[in-house]
Amino acid sequence: MFDDTCYFISFDNESECNFIYYLLNNDMTIKYLNSIIFWDSKRPIKTEILNNIDILKIAKYLNLEKKYIYFTSKK
Repeated sequence: MFDDTCYFISFDNESECNFIYYLLNNDMTIKYLNSIIFWDSKRPIKTEILNNIDILKIAKYLNLEKKYIYFTSKK
């Protein structure tokens, strides 16, 4: 079931999906998102917040930039 706003990321394969999942669910990313999301708002997750996530920057922070480039350069 979806509401009127639905955002998703598509992937070419399961490995790429798992890698991005790891980047988006690590402690640093979760702490960052919790610092900018107001959970008691009517819609806490807004487009501006999602657009503010820099997945490459997360990969660099975790020393996974080469793996990120591997997945994204194939597109």
